[in-house]
Amino acid sequence: MKLWLDEEYIGEASEAHQIEALLNEWLKRHPERVIARFQYAEQSFDYGEAWDLLIREESNVTPDKEARLITQSRDTALLELAESVKEYVQRLVRGLPDLADRFYRGEDAGAWEEMEALAEGLSFLDTSAILLAVDSYDQGRFVDLLSELEQAMLARDTVFIGDLLKYELTPWLEGIQKSFIEN
Repeated sequence: MKLWLDEEYIGEASEAHQIEALLNEWLKRHPERVIARFQYAEQSFDYGEAWDLLIREESNVTPDKEARLITQSRDTALLELAESVKEYVQRLVRGLPDLADRFYRGEDAGAWEEMEALAEGLSFLDTSAILLAVDSYDQGRFVDLLSELEQAMLARDTVFIGDLLKYELTPWLEGIQKSFIEN
């Protein structure tokens, strides 16, 4: 696979570990840059899991294939991440009370599905808050909340889930939201 980073040809590799070595070498020379997206087979993707899946598939890593990776400054990436986190927290603060009410009303398959999405979103929030060094973020409290939520879910205690969402998680997220507004 031929590799380009921005407009610079960085080499060719036939195995995933060789590709990673080329990328890491380039990133060491350009510490102010981060990979944001890539183009492959005339399609554009966000860098991350899609990239990992692509290079792990041997049929994609052949000499006739080409991948173009697009970078951006670390500052730009952090600003975009901060904006994404801010928007996500706002949606959570607005939506969690409704989700809590659905659990108070009893078994609701849609509410349980939303809990799965919430778990993924909270993982994103945890990682992002650490990267952004959010002042009001207390990872220990976050872990405690998740543990309580997990126990309530395993017990299928819908009232306790509702209470945690409405009276614990929502105020905690409001604190993070306030930190974003102040900063």
